[in-house]
Amino acid sequence: HFGKLSAPLIVQASIELFGSYKASMWVFAAFAFAYSLIVPWLKTPPYDKLRALKREVVAQKEKFEALALEAEKEKEEKDKYAAVDNTDADNTALDDYHDGDQKNIVTMTDNGAAAHAVGDIDLNELVGVIAETLKTDKKYRNVQWSIITLLILCYALFSMIRNGFTTFITTYVSDYLGMNDSIGRYLIVTFYLGQFIVALIGSAFKQLNPRKSVLVSFSCFLVCTIAFLILGDNLWITFITFALAGFCGGVTYPFLYAWCELIRPLTGILSCLFTLAYGCGDAIISTIVAQVIDAWGVRYYSAPLVVCSVIACTACIVNSIIYMKYKKYEHGILKDIESEMRNKTVDNDDDDNERTNNKENED
Repeated sequence: HFGKLSAPLIVQASIELFGSYKASMWVFAAFAFAYSLIVPWLKTPPYDKLRALKREVVAQKEKFEALALEAEKEKEEKDKYAAVDNTDADNTALDDYHDGDQKNIVTMTDNGAAAHAVGDIDLNELVGVIAETLKTDKKYRNVQWSIITLLILCYALFSMIRNGFTTFITTYVSDYLGMNDSIGRYLIVTFYLGQFIVALIGSAFKQLNPRKSVLVSFSCFLVCTIAFLILGDNLWITFITFALAGFCGGVTYPFLYAWCELIRPLTGILSCLFTLAYGCGDAIISTIVAQVIDAWGVRYYSAPLVVCSVIACTACIVNSIIYMKYKKYEHGILKDIESEMRNKTVDNDDDDNERTNNKENED
C-alpha cells in the first residue's frame, strides 16, 4: 500500500526536480532489486492443509460452549424464581414459564453436553477423520471448487475495477478536464490513500464477516463507478469518489483471501491462480478501456468499470448462496462424524470400566 501510495508522489517529485521521471524509475528499480535479494532469507510460516477444518471444528465447539453457558444461566434463573415464589399463583406462572421454554432449555443443555464431549475428543484425530471422509465426497469437493472459482473471478473483476480507475485517470484529467497531469497523479494518491488507511486500521476489520464484507465493498465500487460516470465533471466529487473507491479496495482483496481460507487453505497453487487472475484482469481492462476511449472518448472510460462492478456484485450474491448451502452441508457432516466418534469414545470408556470391575470382582 505504501508503495502504490508513494509512487505517484515520487514520479511527480522527479518531474519537478529533474524535468523527467527517469530518476523515479531508478529509485523503484533499487527497491525492487533489494527486495529480490531479501526474499530467499525470509521465514515462511508453517503450512497446515487441515487448518480450515480445524478452524470450523473449534468454532462449532465454541458455539456449543456458549449455548451450554446460556442454558446454565437459564436454569439458575428458573431455580431463583422457584425459591422466591411459593404461592400457587406464582407456581402456576413458573410452570407456564417452564413449559414454554422447556424445549429451548433441553436443546441448549444437549448442546452443552456436546461441547464437553467435543472437548474429550482429540482435535487432530477428529479433523483427520473428517478430512478422510470429505476427501471422497465428490459433491462436497465440486461445490468447494465452484466457490473458489467464483472467488478467483471476483478477484479478476476487482483488478479490472481497481486498475481501471487509476490507469487512465491522468489521460482523463488532461484530455477531458483540461487540467495538468499532476492532478491525475494526486487522484491516484487519493485512491491508494484509502487503501493505506485500511491497512493502518486493519485490526478493526478482523472480526468482520468476509463474505458480507466482499459483497458490501463491491456494492460500494458500483456506487463509486456510477457516480464517477455521471458526475465526473466535478473535480471535488472525483476526489471523493476515488477516496471512497480506494477505501473499498483496501477491504476487498484481503477479505477475498479470508473467504477462500474458510473453504480451503490458501496454498501456493491457489495463490498463483489469484495472482494470475489479477494480472489477466489488468490486461483485459486496459484493452477494453482503450477501445472505449477510441470509440466514444475518454469521458466514458469508466463505463466498463460499471459493468465490471455489476458482474462482481452478481457473482458475489450467487457465491454467497452457494457458500451458505455448502456450509450447511459441511456442518451436517461434521456433526455426524463428531457424534460417531463421541459414541465410540463412550463405548470404549464403558468397556474399560467393565473390564476394571470384572478384574476387581475376580480379585
